[in-house]
Amino acid sequence: MFGDFQADHADVQARLFAGQDCRLTAYSVGAALSPSLGQRDDLYCGRTLNFSSGAVPNGNIVYAQTHEITSHVMNSMGEFNDVKHDDYYDFDGAQTCYRQYQNLYCSTAATGAAVKTHEVTLELQGRTLTHPQENMDVFDVTCDTLNSTSEIIFGGVKETATVLINVRGASCNVGYNVVNHNPHKVLWNFCDAETISLSKNIGGSVLAPTSAVLSEGMLDGQMVAGSHSGEGQFNDIAFDGCLPVFPSE
Repeated sequence: MFGDFQADHADVQARLFAGQDCRLTAYSVGAALSPSLGQRDDLYCGRTLNFSSGAVPNGNIVYAQTHEITSHVMNSMGEFNDVKHDDYYDFDGAQTCYRQYQNLYCSTAATGAAVKTHEVTLELQGRTLTHPQENMDVFDVTCDTLNSTSEIIFGGVKETATVLINVRGASCNVGYNVVNHNPHKVLWNFCDAETISLSKNIGGSVLAPTSAVLSEGMLDGQMVAGSHSGEGQFNDIAFDGCLPVFPSE
């Protein structure tokens, strides 16, 4: 997260990094990770951290400017983990890098079709099943289409294929269940979105480095976004697909 991260009554199962202010209530970070014995930063806030209740049981809490952590935050200052002041992560450089990759993915031509098979069902029809030499399906979808969709089904996509979904539009209300594909292989790339609202269960990771995200559902994947607010849950499901790279000079 490159801006603020505000959340309550949920969790990030893996690590949480925010470039600006963090405000957390009844929130857990890093519970699915192994104990680091103080060797890993699990929560980092680039300005002010306000943490009223919750837990960071397996790693360090780091803030760059000021912090207010109450006694209701469990295990944050255990025998090995630490709360410390530091400022050594380059969020500006990382955001620039992610935007460059976002633009590269947005310019990748679609290989499959997005077809409404029912009033609220969207089928992403790929070709990797019929073209075994291919291992990536690319789809173009508009925010208007997603706003009226409650279920997404993949068809004709190999189980091992990477799925890149380029979403186009300024405001997306994403409230659907994604079925029948491995969330480790799915990337939702929001090319133009200024605001994104996520609800229900969404499979795959989200790339939206300048977008403001409101999350009230559950994401089976990672998120790179401009800012976040809401009660969303982020499960420890890392993206491990194969995506386009910049040509070597």
